[in-house]
Amino acid sequence: MNYWITSAKNFLAKIKFDRKSLNSVIDHIRIPITIVLLMVISVIATQMYEQRQDRTREETYKNQLNSLSEEYSSKLSQSEREKSDLQKAVDSVSTNTVSASSNTNLININSASETELDSLPGIGPVYAKRIVEYRQTSGGFKSVEEIKEIKGIGDATFAKLKNLISI
Repeated sequence: MNYWITSAKNFLAKIKFDRKSLNSVIDHIRIPITIVLLMVISVIATQMYEQRQDRTREETYKNQLNSLSEEYSSKLSQSEREKSDLQKAVDSVSTNTVSASSNTNLININSASETELDSLPGIGPVYAKRIVEYRQTSGGFKSVEEIKEIKGIGDATFAKLKNLISI
């Protein structure tokens, strides 16, 4: 530090400023230095303000994002619950429909007409006639499996029929 002070004194001694001329130099540079200092302070203040604004904006965006995320999660959770409830209702209805339709749409092979029997898969008019003839000669079917006694109706055809017929 002493080096700089000594250097400054030596420099001023070489220039040989008198007090009046030194005051004149200071007066000339005082305004530009003040302007430069004010500009530096202004730039620093502006940067600090912008940084604060950026932080505030960032916090606002984070809060909005968290809010949207929570809202989406809530709606998704609600939607999944509704979907689950809807699926349960559909399953219940389809189960009831299948059991109801299986009971009401079964064709009784002991009382069905040839036309009704003809509507069954794998049974045409010839097999329908054979079923009616067998029923009349044997006194009716004792079990659903007994339909396999009809000539031409084997295991493959019975597999198609077993859920559609009753006695």
